[in-house]
Amino acid sequence: MSSNSAACLACDPTQDDAESWGSCCGTRILVVDDDPDMRALLVSRLERAGCIAHEAASGIEAQAILASRGPQEDVDLLLIDLRMPGSSGIQVLRALRAARQLPPAILMTAFAEPEVHAEALALGIHILDKPFPFDTLRRLATALILSSRVERKRDGGCVVHHARNEPSHPLHFRTPVNR
Repeated sequence: MSSNSAACLACDPTQDDAESWGSCCGTRILVVDDDPDMRALLVSRLERAGCIAHEAASGIEAQAILASRGPQEDVDLLLIDLRMPGSSGIQVLRALRAARQLPPAILMTAFAEPEVHAEALALGIHILDKPFPFDTLRRLATALILSSRVERKRDGGCVVHHARNEPSHPLHFRTPVNR
């Protein structure tokens, strides 16, 4: 992990307790990063914020975890690194989307080439450029989680795409919401 990324997350002066996550406390988040220090730091910060954080060291491990979970154990949010040995974060996201197993997701990268942004946008995935403040992750994650919950409730438990990309929609974001 770059010292910049660790310093940004570790020394983030924003409030990171359960109150700052509000109604997202208890959410299940899967952190996928081949860097054990970055993974441990994110898991620690998320758990202090009241989330239930799980971790995977590779895209293949993440896919196995997601495939093995039942409906009551669904992951509410996937945080995944772009560059990992074996499968890149984008490759994993593509495979999960094809298998209809893709939860709301945030792609983390220190290598934000325009092509990566274009492909992520085409997949409807948000990108966080490393280093990022934890509060930025918190705000984006909270928005994605709450949006996903609203959709599930509206559709009787089925997640389908709605007009979130329409400027008049109450959950509209400047970048497309996952789905």
